[in-house]
Amino acid sequence: LARRVPDWDPHVDEEKLAHLAESLRAGTYQRLFETQHIRGDGRAIDVEVSINYLRHEDNEYAVGYTRDITDRKRQEQRIEESEAQLAAIFDNSNIGIMLIAGQRVYVKGNQRLADIFGYASPEEMQGISMRALHLSEERFESFGRQHYQSLSNHDVLQLLYQLKRKDGTPVWCSLSGKAVDSHRPADLTQGVIWVVDNIEARKRYEETILRKENQIRAIFDNIPYLAWLKDSDGRYLLANKAFSKTTNIPVDEIVGKTDLDFWPQELAQKYQADDQAIIAGKSQLHTEELVKAEGKEFWVETFKSPIFDDEKRPIGTVGLAIDITRRIKTEQALREAEQQARLLLEHSYEGIFGLDPNGITTFVNPAAANMLGYSVDELVGKPNHDLIHHSKEKGTPLPAESCRMLMAAKEVKDFH
Repeated sequence: LARRVPDWDPHVDEEKLAHLAESLRAGTYQRLFETQHIRGDGRAIDVEVSINYLRHEDNEYAVGYTRDITDRKRQEQRIEESEAQLAAIFDNSNIGIMLIAGQRVYVKGNQRLADIFGYASPEEMQGISMRALHLSEERFESFGRQHYQSLSNHDVLQLLYQLKRKDGTPVWCSLSGKAVDSHRPADLTQGVIWVVDNIEARKRYEETILRKENQIRAIFDNIPYLAWLKDSDGRYLLANKAFSKTTNIPVDEIVGKTDLDFWPQELAQKYQADDQAIIAGKSQLHTEELVKAEGKEFWVETFKSPIFDDEKRPIGTVGLAIDITRRIKTEQALREAEQQARLLLEHSYEGIFGLDPNGITTFVNPAAANMLGYSVDELVGKPNHDLIHHSKEKGTPLPAESCRMLMAAKEVKDFH
């Protein structure tokens, strides 16, 4: 009780304390605020403080309470970090993302969205009605009637749709919508998140692939990975040079053949089953798998997607395959190295510690724990100095600021 405020609040000195008293008398002091206090063990904690001025029988008092908000501050920090990560993803995404609310009015979007629709920035789109992005009023109304019931039911809504740029020109887009409100049915005025991608190139590709194969091949042949296009029966319509090099078959001879003409039967049948599942489900497929062919083993990452005609009927698949053997081996080597390091730490006869900048033990091996007469669990997460390094050889106290272990952790340099 004899301690004064500066003893436990590192942010308050005598001058600030005097100012605090004057502010309380004048009624101008912020009565609820957050700060840090120093516990009896020397550890700083986040607190919420409430102070009120009281005058009784010519005596002045500052009456207050303190609440530990350390856990809340940690949660707030995690939330801030998550929000920062989400904002970075949102701003740097290569697909358009937007939030509309109320009567289908634009609220927020990223730069990619603005680029798709020909606006200089997301801010330029602020407050516009979605009518401005539809080719006509009739299409705007029809879109709402056809799809907003599905959104309110939380159905997965994915479709290809032609919208309008700022200059009035049409643009084909892939749209994926999700209601913000989690209730059923959802209140769509609270918001709908739309993911929008410009698929003009893809539409032109689908419409002209058979009659403009030579033009598309120029693009395919510059892809450094295996790339191909198949019809709904699994016959190749197009393949690139990387595919030709892998199969040792000229590009022109690949067209019209199936997987059974290139790969071992078991592998070819699996590829055909994957293609049929993609077409039937109208969905994409991403796999990483170990492939064994002609006495060799290698890891392959594969992307497959269905293609559709104007009436949204699936007419085939497009795919891309990447040899990721080197990456997989690197990941395996890293895991093995981590395991070896962990075994070395656990079985070393020398005591090994790890401290964070606050002097909290982050790891300790069994040898160190045994030397000190503790279990590993008794040391990890605890202030190292307070437990094992608080006294000099003759028993006199060792101040934390003179502790070489703490100095090494805080200043990130060697002390002996």
